[in-house]
Amino acid sequence: MTTQREIPVTYEDQGHFLHFGRVLLVKPGETTLPIRYKRFANIIYNFDYRRDDVCLFTFPKSGTVWTAGIIWAMTHMEELERAKTESLNNRVFYVDNDFIQTFKDQDHREKLKKLCPDAKEEDGVVLQLAALEKGRRIIWSHLPFDLQNPDVLDKCKVVSVIRHPKDNLFFSIIYYNKFGGASLQFVAETFLSGRAVHGSHWHHINETWKRRDHPNLHIMFYEDMKADIMAELRKLNEFLGTNLTEDQLKN
Repeated sequence: MTTQREIPVTYEDQGHFLHFGRVLLVKPGETTLPIRYKRFANIIYNFDYRRDDVCLFTFPKSGTVWTAGIIWAMTHMEELERAKTESLNNRVFYVDNDFIQTFKDQDHREKLKKLCPDAKEEDGVVLQLAALEKGRRIIWSHLPFDLQNPDVLDKCKVVSVIRHPKDNLFFSIIYYNKFGGASLQFVAETFLSGRAVHGSHWHHINETWKRRDHPNLHIMFYEDMKADIMAELRKLNEFLGTNLTEDQLKN
């Protein structure tokens, strides 16, 4: 029997932030998250990882979608055609989606209802779909390590991508302008203060970096991926144990 642990954090209501509505300041770490996170904090902290899971933990706008697509392809080489017709969100589990917004993806909702008619959407559509999945899972989250299950690195492999904060800030500005209409100055000041949604870039990286020697953690740098993707794929191939050939990696 697994003992359910209470996540060791406190919350402060921080009013409103752009299109996310009311947000929380989650301590320790002072990570800023939508108020709905409170409902899912313990579920995520106690999430039951499996040995063949691959997790992707990154700060937002760090090349997450690119890397998630790579990991899925490397672990599903025999199913590459699916990527032409099926969105990435249907092939990986972005668990933060359950608290980032009220879930509106009808395909996911219908799939959950079909697999588990008694399931309640308010308990997390993506989290429940991930729990019901029988095959190998790619699980993606922007939460820092101190808000994840403390056993995750002992249970499965985790990939993290780090990007230069100047680029990270630039793409955060584009993102928030698109959805929230915030000024460059506001987003820049918010980012630098560590009060952007998902908190401090530096706290997130520090939580990853202090675990860098764990054999189940593989850290990638966005700039290295842009400079020589094949070299990075070879390293990832070795870490994941996918044993892909050079031609498969090129594919």
